[in-house]
Amino acid sequence: MKKRVSGIIALFLSFLVLTGCAGQGNAPHEYVAVYTNSELFINWAETDNKLTGQLQQASVDNNTLAVTSENYSFNGVLNGADISITLSNGITMTGTLNKNVLTLSYPANDGTGTMATIAFKPGSVTDFNQAVDGFQKQKKEKDASDADVSLLMAITEDKLDALQAAGVSFDDDMDSFGSLLKGMQSYYQFLKSYVSEQPLTSGRLDVVSQQLNVLSSQLDNIKNFLDVDSSAFGGSFGYHVQQAQALYAQLGNDITKLQQNWKMYQRLNVSDSPVRADAVSSAIGGAQKQQAALSQRIAVAQQQGDSYHSQGEKIYQTASKYVSGLTASGSN
Repeated sequence: MKKRVSGIIALFLSFLVLTGCAGQGNAPHEYVAVYTNSELFINWAETDNKLTGQLQQASVDNNTLAVTSENYSFNGVLNGADISITLSNGITMTGTLNKNVLTLSYPANDGTGTMATIAFKPGSVTDFNQAVDGFQKQKKEKDASDADVSLLMAITEDKLDALQAAGVSFDDDMDSFGSLLKGMQSYYQFLKSYVSEQPLTSGRLDVVSQQLNVLSSQLDNIKNFLDVDSSAFGGSFGYHVQQAQALYAQLGNDITKLQQNWKMYQRLNVSDSPVRADAVSSAIGGAQKQQAALSQRIAVAQQQGDSYHSQGEKIYQTASKYVSGLTASGSN
């Protein structure tokens, strides 16, 4: 049964309950089988034990709630309690009809060589349609409940990340930059003070060169603090910027997710919703505000970091030029 058989087999495997009460006015050859999200309806006309009929399968899509239907005509034979039908897609099903219970079997399409069996009980087209309507209603209620939870979680994530963004500060990093730069300035003044002590012998000039190397190391400290280094005590400025940028991106994801969830939620037309539109709007607006503020703080901090580095470069270049113009005088 390779032609469309997989859909029917899936129905057989997901079978939960059979339904359909043969009420007054039901045709004698109409049967229904109901599943978790699908059902089958079969009916036929009989002439001299020969059958001509239709098999209909309706399925409810778990995501869109759309109902899809597949119809197969068939010819068959009813010989006493034994029945055999061949569908228009080439599938042959055999079984029995005993005391208004119709069972049909065919080779399962799972490679095991076993037979798949489905059981029908009397039911009308009305029963068939009511079951499909019930599936849609049940699925919609579940989706609404899931949407409530998802939307409330999205609002919470938005607010938590916005709160975290509001707490981001680079004040400690700027203090560290200031201390590093102040150290360079002080050492440069110390170098100049040392040079002013005459005579500047060749030995003392060697010491000045070593002092210039110290200034170079201090400049490297500023450069390293600008780099991304999580191993440094408390993390480097570059590492803190990287964390803030990741939080900025997360806020953007939160906002997008919340907006998408809200659109989906509105399409469900949930009654007695625990989620108010103003709460969603407030969460999105708050996150957008904090995201913009965080972006501004990152930009300002990066400019300040670059400025500290430029000032350090200037101190070192000035000191280097100063030292290069010195000549030894007197003896060691």
